[in-house]
Amino acid sequence: MDLVRQLVVYAVLVAVLYAVVIAVRHFAHVQVPNSFSDIAGLEEFTSFSVDRTVTPAQLRVGDAVCYYIDNRDDHALCFGWIAGLSGDEIGVAQGAALVNGKSNAHGDHLDLPDLPGIRVPAHHVWVVSDRHASDSFAVGPLPVAAIYGRLAHMP
Repeated sequence: MDLVRQLVVYAVLVAVLYAVVIAVRHFAHVQVPNSFSDIAGLEEFTSFSVDRTVTPAQLRVGDAVCYYIDNRDDHALCFGWIAGLSGDEIGVAQGAALVNGKSNAHGDHLDLPDLPGIRVPAHHVWVVSDRHASDSFAVGPLPVAAIYGRLAHMP
């Protein structure tokens, strides 16, 4: 009976700790290290306000987001813009990103080879950053679960 009581106490402690971690992450600001260089001009800022309550249905093309990449060793947050949602076709032609055959909203010239249309799978988004070190051109479509939150603004 003592063993059952101890297990219940440990389970309650783990549940409380988990709830505290979730609450702290929900209300936190994302701290950006000074050495972050995936987005030009980001080094001028030290933190961003992140909307962690955004749902996948609320994400729109052009939204500035921060996201995680599972295979990165440093587990750092990455920053970029949503260029395509589930079902959109993404491509590159003559240095221009194409979304459903039309030029990307940000319209910057991409130093990438031409890419035939890639359909963004269900429950995924296509994220683009300035230098493409950790965006969808480097790692492919990102699951919406990788989105940490929507940024209030981007430089």
